[in-house]
Formats: sequence, C-alpha cells, structure tokens
Amino acid sequence: MNKFKVFLSFFFISTIIACSGGELSEEEMATLSDAKTIHNEAYATQGQVDGLMAQIAEHKNFMQVALSNNSESQSDEIAQEEVEKIKGLLLEIEILEEELTNWKVEFVEVEIPGEEDHDHDHAHESNGPEVEILPEQMLELQKEQRNIIQTIQAKAEQLLAQCQQYFSNATEEIEE
Repeated sequence: MNKFKVFLSFFFISTIIACSGGELSEEEMATLSDAKTIHNEAYATQGQVDGLMAQIAEHKNFMQVALSNNSESQSDEIAQEEVEKIKGLLLEIEILEEELTNWKVEFVEVEIPGEEDHDHDHAHESNGPEVEILPEQMLELQKEQRNIIQTIQAKAEQLLAQCQQYFSNATEEIEE
C-alpha cells in the first residue's frame, strides 16, 4: 500500500475517532498498552541495530579504502574480483542504511489517552508521523513495525558477519 493511501486511511480513522468523542473502553486501552509494549520492543531493537550499523560503518570505511587501492591496480583478475566483492558489500550496506532510515521516519509513537507523553523510557531521534487510529489498528501497525526492524536487524547481523569475514580475509592476505 502506498504512503498516500496509508495516510488517507489514517485521516479518515482520525476523523471517526474525533467524532466519537475519543473515549476508549478498557479493552481498547489494554490494546493500546499492548501496542506500546511492542513499540518499546521495536525501539530497543532499533538500538541494537544502530550498534550493528556502527560496526558495519567501520568496515565500510576499510572497504572504501581497499576499493580505492584495488582500483589503482586492476591489472590482474584477482584484484578485479576483489573490487566486485567490495562493491557488492558496499551496495548492500547502502541499501540497509536506507531501509533503516525509512523505518525510523515511519516509526509511529503510541499515544495512550490520559498518559503523560514522557511516560515511556526513550526519546525518538526522529518523530514519525503523528497518527490517530483505532487501537486494534495501532496494535497491528506496531507489530508490523517491530517485524520490519527485526528483519533489518537480521540483515545487519548477516551483513556484519560478511564484512568481518572480508576484513579477516583481507588481513590474512596482507600478512602473507
């Protein structure tokens, strides 16, 4: 679903909530509480991903230097294979960085009526879109956002392992 349709849906749902007086049942409050718990889990996962991305950034810098060095000596086939491997890893890093940035932009805060805004144990680097949706839809949105950040985390772990392997192999070649 494209972003316009999502925001249009949020607008209509917000209008419905506003017209209904905004009072929530205990069940709806419990659903929002569950959504907030999932939101906090997603935020914690984001912190782990940020740590992985910092490690990947160190390897990225090393690979960019290696790419520059190998580009100067592309005369042999081994150097050309090395250049292609580095370019592939750098492209994967860029794609993952973009996915994480997009996730952060679209990360939606859970507002529970009657709770203070600073009742949660974190602060957002970037505020996602402010949306008012039905509690069950908020729960589903938070589950989806958690799933996305967990997928990004798995990709980051795999990419970090690939970067570490590349670094290890490159270090061994230098020592030989």
